[in-house]
Amino acid sequence: MLLKKLTLFVLLLSSLSVFSQNGRYQQPLFQEGGAWPNSGWLFSAGVTYPLGLSEDTYSETILENTAPNDTSFSAFANPAGQFGIGAEIGRFHRIIGGLVFHQFDYSIGFRQFKYGQDNQGFLKNALNGDTLQTEIYSTKHYQNNLSLNLNFNTIFRISAGTFFMTSIGASASYDLAPSASYSTEQNLDNFREPTPWNGYVVAKLGFGMRLNPELFFIPTLEVYPLHVNNMDLSCLKWGAHNLNSQYLPLVLSFKFLLHRPINFLPCTTVEEADLNKKRHKKKVKLF
Repeated sequence: MLLKKLTLFVLLLSSLSVFSQNGRYQQPLFQEGGAWPNSGWLFSAGVTYPLGLSEDTYSETILENTAPNDTSFSAFANPAGQFGIGAEIGRFHRIIGGLVFHQFDYSIGFRQFKYGQDNQGFLKNALNGDTLQTEIYSTKHYQNNLSLNLNFNTIFRISAGTFFMTSIGASASYDLAPSASYSTEQNLDNFREPTPWNGYVVAKLGFGMRLNPELFFIPTLEVYPLHVNNMDLSCLKWGAHNLNSQYLPLVLSFKFLLHRPINFLPCTTVEEADLNKKRHKKKVKLF
């Protein structure tokens, strides 16, 4: 089912891309020919936010084999994400004549995802279900990911200097400094935490502006819809699973593309060249 959805998405992207090509090359978005390369630098910075998708309940036995006083703990979990930061640096390459994709880029980045969860827990008598104690507490798990990213980009021209950019890609990350806190008196084993290695499928939508022939500005919304824990591709899941909740990681990034000519030198007109020749011309005296 998942493969079918991805295939339909790619086919839809392909048809929209081909439709958008009418007149695309009449006024190139990027400077072409001469000293202008087919690649450049990319830089971005932004904010991250794990959007909570689903609540969960969990329970476990705290004391057992102490009948009639066996005690269980159960809780309702409500996801509550927090804002983090992100940045990346990399290179982009134009795909000349591409019908579906017009660019690909690769980068190294930092993504900080702050997962939170509000909980309401109950200590109960395991035999008759009587509530012994109610506890409200929060749990947190912070990821500080160093990531390697690869994206394939499609450009939809709006005008001579504006465009939409859609991207599909992958990100492999390693959590450099994980941290977690559990503000509860109970010693619980039910909290799920991702392993340090994680992989994501990434989808992006950006609106681009050409600020000048060399610089482009593209505010972009990034979505991480599919997640693999411990880089195990057989465990591809919708959303990111953390603590007892399910999240959809989001990133709002502000991207710059720098496309400069090789051996950038100021241009000289014919008149200026002739004037320079006259200034440097040596005078010869006849005796």
